[in-house]
Amino acid sequence: MKKSLKILPISLIGCLCICLSGCQETEQFTAMYLSSDTPTLRLIDEDGAEITVPRGTEVKMSDRKTQQENTVFIYLQNQQFCIDRTSLKEQKEDCVEETVLYVNETVPTFVSFDHMQYQDMVHYQQKVELTGHSPLKEDGSVEWYQTQYGYIHASHLSPSPIEDDTDYSAVHKQRENLYGGGSGAELDYTPHLKQTNQKSEVPEIISSVYLNGATISSMDAYIDMALSGNINTFVIDIKDADVIAVEADTMKQHSPSSYQKAINSMEEYCHAVTKAKQAGIYTIGRITVFKDTWYASDHPEHAIISTQSGEPYQLYGALWPTPYSHDVWQYNVELAVEMAQKAGFDEIQFDYVRFPESVDWYHDYLGEIDLRNTENISRAKAIQQFLLYATEILHRNDVIVSADVFGETSNAYVTAYGQYWPAISNVVDAICAMPYPDHFSIHDYGIEQAVWEVPQLLLTYWSQHVSCRQQETATPARTVTYIQGYDSLFPPYVTYDRQKIEEQIQGLKDGDIYDGHIIWNSSSDLNRYRSYTQ
Repeated sequence: MKKSLKILPISLIGCLCICLSGCQETEQFTAMYLSSDTPTLRLIDEDGAEITVPRGTEVKMSDRKTQQENTVFIYLQNQQFCIDRTSLKEQKEDCVEETVLYVNETVPTFVSFDHMQYQDMVHYQQKVELTGHSPLKEDGSVEWYQTQYGYIHASHLSPSPIEDDTDYSAVHKQRENLYGGGSGAELDYTPHLKQTNQKSEVPEIISSVYLNGATISSMDAYIDMALSGNINTFVIDIKDADVIAVEADTMKQHSPSSYQKAINSMEEYCHAVTKAKQAGIYTIGRITVFKDTWYASDHPEHAIISTQSGEPYQLYGALWPTPYSHDVWQYNVELAVEMAQKAGFDEIQFDYVRFPESVDWYHDYLGEIDLRNTENISRAKAIQQFLLYATEILHRNDVIVSADVFGETSNAYVTAYGQYWPAISNVVDAICAMPYPDHFSIHDYGIEQAVWEVPQLLLTYWSQHVSCRQQETATPARTVTYIQGYDSLFPPYVTYDRQKIEEQIQGLKDGDIYDGHIIWNSSSDLNRYRSYTQ
């Protein structure tokens, strides 16, 4: 509650001496600091002139007695005022008087205000008690408050309870734990702010291609392709599951093997990204998170392991750091911040924000792997909490966050590997699904032909399901969808030429979820990209 200060105007005294019984007594002063439960205080002189003063401002408190109890004279800017004695503190750090605030957005808390170490989660409308704060700023505000749950950024706290009786989880409570990834009921669906709403440089419609780490040395050719075609965005690898695109200091600290395996120096990498940005291309840095052979090799204590040997368990040709590890979270987000700062990425895209796709088989059925779930939370909750953590930090650094999800997430259930569309779309700024036509069952949605033969029809049906998921989401992300830029892998074999690219895009538009697309070709085939876009 805002404190009401008793402030009494008094005339300016021309001298600092007063006469008592014919004797002159010197007025004594003590340095004090103005305090309040709001960042500023208002002082008004006898003429009604008002000044606004930040709390923490140093004033001189006089020992001369006033006519009202519990008030004192102070001097500030050659003016004299009379204020409540309780509005003065001897130490500047004691000038913040708030004791209770209310959470206005579900966010993570941190061990320290100047470090990325995760501590806990606080939830929308939750009451928190304040136990400290970051240093007072010149305007009287503080950036971080310390609570019983850890440090929370001030922007997520309000002085009064949030009045909102909306049941954001109503539809999700009905979705039980069908496949081992968790139930819909235990996740957060309350409103979240989106960074895209505050960034003018984001293209209205994303038209992008994927560039792997090997393209850095040929960036000029890819820029020429983009400028002579219809491409306005590049998604550029920072690290893939086992191919490390750049020597980052974060890797040197947290994963020396990754640093040693990098195929580009930081200077070469940043030079290439800068060229793209200078050409007017929007740049997105891609980081694979929970599929990372080199980090897991360096830190087996944070990897999914074999229940038999206790060693990191190889799945699909790679080792997998566990999404339950906060150390893994911190490594990837520190890397994201470093690359946004050094390379100037407008956006960071997290891929493999999930458990291995057959986790239900290897863990739930065979019991061959240990996920290291020390907190006893669901897989879906771990994934959402990572994204809440990553988004909080990157938004503080003015960086947009996107996340890649499987096409399966268009369905109304929590997947075995922990991805649930509404829980992810609600948190990140852009959600990038990967509904590659040849990844679907051959006759999905009752389509008579092989679905990859008719990608427009397939993605129209798929998009209609996505539209339902978006409508179930309080603050849905933009939908920027990956499309297939390679020939089908299964019979009947289909060549994916420019026509098939256009059919996929049209299917997304027909389903009314189109904020853009990213053409996926794992080898970043320049000639193929040219054929698609020019």
